[in-house]
Amino acid sequence: MLLEHVGPQVTAMVAEIPFDNYPQLIGLLFEQNQINATKVIYNLNDSTSTDEIYMRLLNIRERFNCSMEIFHDEIQNFPIFFSESWSPPASQFQILDKQTDEFRNVASYFNDDHHRIIHVERIENQAWGKIYEEEKEKIDKRICSSQTDRILFHGCLRTASEEILQRGFDKKIVGIHGTDYGDGFYFSTNPMRSHMYALPDLSRWGERTIFVCHVIVGKTCHPYSTIEPDKIEYDSITDGSEIYVVSSNR
Repeated sequence: MLLEHVGPQVTAMVAEIPFDNYPQLIGLLFEQNQINATKVIYNLNDSTSTDEIYMRLLNIRERFNCSMEIFHDEIQNFPIFFSESWSPPASQFQILDKQTDEFRNVASYFNDDHHRIIHVERIENQAWGKIYEEEKEKIDKRICSSQTDRILFHGCLRTASEEILQRGFDKKIVGIHGTDYGDGFYFSTNPMRSHMYALPDLSRWGERTIFVCHVIVGKTCHPYSTIEPDKIEYDSITDGSEIYVVSSNR
């Protein structure tokens, strides 16, 4: 079956993998009417959770240029098998008690007489947290600094917030709130600016949704900088005042 679908080269490569190294996660690339195995190969073990496998697949997906994707008639006819229990890593929510320091800390960002905090929910997602720590560690080492993340705010429609809680900051929503500084995910240091984008949900008595996020900004540059981006690696764009734009959600 493997030989029939992926050809002799990939089949031979898979056959050379010792059984002790199974299971394996192997990325396949279809180009010039031929399927090739990419070098993105991860060793898995029995303790690897489905959440972690899912996040690794997302990371592999981001390495490919989606503008080069095409649909092939033969590939469209391949049967697709999946487990009915398979799902993206679920986020857990905990409503914070108003008497806790954690609630007061979040509420302090919105300390004014014109807005009322209805509730604060802590979002917990072990898979996302692990990826965040790994990416921050890489950027910290690259720019020789541990001050690479910030507390930033993102206001949005409630429907958009539900999508974010399911899939993170999906590239499909890029540009919804503007592209003044290019495509990317827009955050602000000013919660009141984010409040403007958190349009009221009329079905819930005008409630608004704002995310308080840990965002890896890394090395930033001005959107109108004359520095050639190919020569210096940047992780985000900032207007130098309130706005930060990051191009990846991982």
